[in-house]
Amino acid sequence: MIKDLKTITGDALLEMELNEPRVIVEHLLPAGLHILAGSPKIGKSWLALWLCHRIATGQDVWGFKTTQGNVLYLCLEDKLPRIKRRLMSITEDGSEHTAFATEALPLGDGLTEQIESFIQKHEGTTLIVIDTLQQIRGQIDNQTYGSDYADIVLLKAIADKYDVAILCVHHLRKMKDDDPFNMISGTTGLSGSADGMFVLKRENRLSGKAILHGTGRDIADIELPLEFDQVNCLWKLLENYERKAAVDEPIVQALTEYINTNSTFTGTMSELLVSLNIQSLSAAMLSKKIRDNTETLTHEFGIDVDFVRDRNSRTVTVKRRCDGDDGV
Repeated sequence: MIKDLKTITGDALLEMELNEPRVIVEHLLPAGLHILAGSPKIGKSWLALWLCHRIATGQDVWGFKTTQGNVLYLCLEDKLPRIKRRLMSITEDGSEHTAFATEALPLGDGLTEQIESFIQKHEGTTLIVIDTLQQIRGQIDNQTYGSDYADIVLLKAIADKYDVAILCVHHLRKMKDDDPFNMISGTTGLSGSADGMFVLKRENRLSGKAILHGTGRDIADIELPLEFDQVNCLWKLLENYERKAAVDEPIVQALTEYINTNSTFTGTMSELLVSLNIQSLSAAMLSKKIRDNTETLTHEFGIDVDFVRDRNSRTVTVKRRCDGDDGV
């Protein structure tokens, strides 16, 4: 007998308390399956190693806050001596929260079980890096959308189950494209099933400067201008985009100006739209933008946001944080 579809009504869904994906790197890397792609020898592995170290030690990434936790780096194209040299280039102190492996079983033949076992034995794991994706897939004679999609779904299932980020280092195709994400090697089965994609693209082959293009289901599109520091072997951000993004967001500006004048607001999103004199957004979109920028409003501008939802009403309170409150 065929089972009926399990459904939920829209009003019941809005009443549910659901956990959002854990944020591993603020504004950049939430839990989920992500792809980091770039041309060969561009510096993807340097970036991946530095990212692992920063998260394992709880340090920010280009000014973006991180969720400290255990990290597993599957560096499948390298041996331990090279990894040691690279680690010594970026830090004087290793971390007990970073684990390296130079060998792993293929995807579909034991890898997922190995990753799950690591997560279960290392409580607080936040990031798994697979360098490279091709190494765990083996030789693919007939690359199709279905095969690409099926492989990514296996890894995505682990990321979703354990609320961790899995970052797969991958290559770009040689064909140029105005959209950097179209240059990711493989079919759209890879990019279409991933939660996020990052493309590291140099200005030219001899240049030390590059743009890290990012997009995803749970992050806003971002372009970070980077420059490779040959002395310290790491990618440095050329501009402080965390602050710039906050200042450039119209909703942040509008709310800040309103609270500076009125001190507080309590009401529905529709009423807040009227108070802010915003006609270009729906109430639902305003709610999303405020939620996306809650941390910025609190820590950068000293504004508290509190959402209240019950069966009869859904309101938001926005107010100036009082002196002496935590976080000022």
